[in-house]
This record gives sequence, C-alpha cells and structure tokens, in this order.
Amino acid sequence: MEWIKTFIKALIKTLRLTLFTSLWLLFVNNSTAEIYKNIDADGRVYFSDRPTPLNKNYTSHGYSSQANTSNQVDNRNLEKIAEGLKNDSLKRQTQRKKEAKQALKKQKQQQKKRVAAKKKKKACALARKKEDKAFRKRSQTKNLKQAESALARYEKQRDLRATKCR
Repeated sequence: MEWIKTFIKALIKTLRLTLFTSLWLLFVNNSTAEIYKNIDADGRVYFSDRPTPLNKNYTSHGYSSQANTSNQVDNRNLEKIAEGLKNDSLKRQTQRKKEAKQALKKQKQQQKKRVAAKKKKKACALARKKEDKAFRKRSQTKNLKQAESALARYEKQRDLRATKCR
C-alpha cells in the first residue's frame, strides 16, 4: 500500500509541473516586432515600429528579431566555399599519405642499414677469429724466419680488416 501512495505523490508532482509549464508557455509573449531608426535632414534620430518618412530626405534601418529573408545567402557562393574546403582537405590527406609513405620508406632503409651493420660486425668478428687462429698456428713453427713472415702477413691482414671493418 505504501508504494501506491508514493506513486500517486510522484504522479501529482508530474501533473503540477506539466500544468505550470503549459500555462507559462501560453502566457509568454514572443515579440516579433521590428524597430526602425529614422534620421531626418537635421540629423535627429527617431525610433518607430514602422518606417515613416519625416520628409523626403531620410534613411531608415529596420531591425527584426526574426530571420531576415531579404539577406539570404547565395547558395552558389556557399557551394564554392564548401568545394574549396573539400579540396583543401583532400590536399592535406594526400600530403599525409605521402609523408607516411616516405616515413615508411625511411624506416625500411634504416632497418636495412642496421641489418647490414650487424652482418658486417659479425663478419669482422669471424675474420678476426680466423686470422688469430691462423697466426697462432703459423707462429708455433720452430723456424724463426717463418714466424717473422707469419707475423708480417698477420699485420697486413689485420690492417686490411681494420680498414674494412670500420
């Protein structure tokens, strides 16, 4: 039973709010009057609700709270502006795609350079090991002359490898 009382109270509040809103909308006056500013020959300013010329040399400016239909925007002009904006957007999009392709190409080139550098480093390390092993093997001979020639060849190979592996 308690929930019925709560429901009825909520319903009454909703009805009151609806009634108040309806009455308020009924009595609110939406003014759509125009105001005219008239200037006579002596420069005096008059305001009126209708354009009444005080004499033949007058200017009148109308102000309205509603949209003025005489100042409608030319659709062709808007279409030109829209087309220009669309073209600008397409140019920016094309430029972004071009920059993305260039960045990807640059990234691939850098990756190739890294792989080549790694290969070179590995090849140089392997060459150094081979040379060291060959030198040790040659230097184990008991002949002093052969050991000296082995050392000379080793130094020559080392210099060649050093210039190659930089």
